[in-house]
Amino acid sequence: FAASLKKPRRAFILVQAGAATDSTIEQLKVVFENDDIIIDTGNANFKDQSRRAAQLESQGLRFLGMGISGGEEGARKGPAFFPGGTPSVWEEVRPIVEAASAKAEDGRPCVTFNGKGGAGSCVKMYHNAGEYAILQIWGEAYSALQALGFNNDQVADVFESWKADGFLKSYMLDISIAACRAKEPAGNYLSEKVKDCIGSKGTGLWSAQEALEVGVPAPSLNMAVISRQMTMCKDERA
Repeated sequence: FAASLKKPRRAFILVQAGAATDSTIEQLKVVFENDDIIIDTGNANFKDQSRRAAQLESQGLRFLGMGISGGEEGARKGPAFFPGGTPSVWEEVRPIVEAASAKAEDGRPCVTFNGKGGAGSCVKMYHNAGEYAILQIWGEAYSALQALGFNNDQVADVFESWKADGFLKSYMLDISIAACRAKEPAGNYLSEKVKDCIGSKGTGLWSAQEALEVGVPAPSLNMAVISRQMTMCKDERA
């Protein structure tokens, strides 16, 4: 199938980050030729993307590492894209990516070319890190208010008052409010039924490690990563 694509060939791949991505690229290299394009949209480590870009460009191919953000809502209405890699690739695929992307209130596509190598995946990594830290803050606020005797609706009311002030208004706060208020048909709060274990795709950990390596304090992020790790130790917490 890959060999039948119109030249210059363009392949968008979305597989599990790491070995699966490298394996898919190796298979494409069997049939791809000079100036053909490989675009990885997985949740890859930016250092891996920089390595892939250098290797493929040295072999005459072109590479774009492009992070995607948006979740289920992005699948329905378009995600945000974080491209980085061979600059000439971006100009060729830009119309396709911008057409598929979410649009800001002013109509602009939620896409920015971030630079060579793994720059796009690096920006996406720190984008995820911000989400980690913000959700950790709301989680700690929720726990503190519950410790004071607030029920979920009362916690949501406090969050609503913070949102009304404007400064803290955000999507993260909106979904925290919705999670607080969600109930079963019988009237019980859904949060009481949710298993208190949080998984991870690795971007928060990578961001924390990178911050430590370059000497940038990131306490909120570090605490968020540690807290997620602690939730996975359910037997030890029992």
